[in-house]
Amino acid sequence: MDNNINSNPLNYIHGYNQKETQRLYQQAKLIYHFAHQDLPFQKKERLLEIGSGVGAQTALLLKDFPNLHVTGIDREPGQVEQARHYLSTLPWTKWPDGTPRYEFLVMDATNLKLEKNKYDCAYFCYVLEHMQQPDLVLSCVREVLQPGSPISCYEELNETAYIYPPLPNVSTYWKAMNELQHEMGCDGDIGVRLGNLLLDAGFQNIQTQVHTFHHDNRNFSKKTEFFYYFRDILLTCSQTLLETRRISWETHDLMLEEINEAAQNPESAIVFFNMQALGSA
Repeated sequence: MDNNINSNPLNYIHGYNQKETQRLYQQAKLIYHFAHQDLPFQKKERLLEIGSGVGAQTALLLKDFPNLHVTGIDREPGQVEQARHYLSTLPWTKWPDGTPRYEFLVMDATNLKLEKNKYDCAYFCYVLEHMQQPDLVLSCVREVLQPGSPISCYEELNETAYIYPPLPNVSTYWKAMNELQHEMGCDGDIGVRLGNLLLDAGFQNIQTQVHTFHHDNRNFSKKTEFFYYFRDILLTCSQTLLETRRISWETHDLMLEEINEAAQNPESAIVFFNMQALGSA
């Protein structure tokens, strides 16, 4: 098995391409209700977003909080370029004089070249799971926040994903994907650790909440939508999983067959937990 992927700290398990860009925009809308729930940014002015990616969450933050200016940090130049382009097309992302309410910077979150005490709030969404040093990132963020500034972190608990009836090839594929992420030095179950990570980084007043995605026939269309969303997450890793022989083509094709059938199966149901943590610097 080829483990060279471990040597590159810029590896993002889902890859960088147009399909992934569109998936991220879809994902932002799908998780919006939970990821933006109870955000304490109403009276804030300068938000620091770590791992801003293609600007999917940034756009929603600017729409929800019209007084905010957002600085988005990402390590991938292509993501930063896409975020700038995307937000430039949205009317609510500008001040009345036409100047942008955002800036995107290519920067390593473990070595922030930012002014201390410049920001009065911070936001993470599906970011810490992809970082090899999440503890260091949180400590660096706290150093550039004003005392008392709120922080919100929203992450996954991949081990909690469960589908009924059981889908053996989907399970094999999901397990291989999560093992790959761990081999990269990252943690798809980091949601369970958010409270400890914030505490160790010096944050206070920490609160955590579990958010549950549970879809069944009470709303068949939403259930189908979530199954396809879950399928698209799996497909982002196909090339790497196949090239490193973590899965076979047979497993790949059977996974697709199983999950597509489950999306339309009147007996199927799916549950998946996410975690949100709030704190203050």
